[in-house]
Amino acid sequence: MKNVGYCSKHGEYEIITKTIFNGDKVIFDSCSKCEIEKEEEGKKLLIKIRENRNEVKLKELMIKNGIGKKYLNCKISNFENRTNISKAIEFCREPKGQILILLGKNGTGKTHLASAICIHHRGIYYSMFGLTNATLFSIEERVNIIKNCTTTSMLIIDEIGKQSNTAAEKNLFFHIVEERYRNELPTLLISNLDLRSFEDFVGLSISDRLKEVGIYQIMECESYRTYKNSEE
Repeated sequence: MKNVGYCSKHGEYEIITKTIFNGDKVIFDSCSKCEIEKEEEGKKLLIKIRENRNEVKLKELMIKNGIGKKYLNCKISNFENRTNISKAIEFCREPKGQILILLGKNGTGKTHLASAICIHHRGIYYSMFGLTNATLFSIEERVNIIKNCTTTSMLIIDEIGKQSNTAAEKNLFFHIVEERYRNELPTLLISNLDLRSFEDFVGLSISDRLKEVGIYQIMECESYRTYKNSEE
């Protein structure tokens, strides 16, 4: 005859008695369905803990790679419903060694979108000013920065056109873009300049490369700040 217990959630369950190797008996007096549910909840909790740890590690990496704390939660999904940025979204999904150029006024979401792309590809983010200054510290630092910029899976250079554009800056910019072009590594360039001013600023050599592998995304849609507020 079965020994039966009662679970307030699942009803009756069988109380199981087992004899172990030394002859002692062990009684399992618990609802098997509840035990399964506890096991599943435990697995879900472990997965959540791992996801949280991975998210923390990713944010730490992105801060190290130049993403500001304000932009750590930027995601490509935030932009999927926006109009007129399909080229940028396609670039994020399949960069294929191309160079995406984001042009537009302040407030149109260039930095948010670029941060989302950088995080998605675990890339490196520099402003042109920051990149130039960072290479002035020492020869060793300059070599390491240039190596990282020319080999990372995704490089973003922001605020192009705001610096003085000295010969040293031009040479640094050209060398990095040229190396990534030669090795078919995707690059994202950002500027507030209009198309003609941007091409004049980067020079003929870079402009020639962009004619081959460049994708221009003009951010002419509504202000991202206004758009974001309307979604909240």
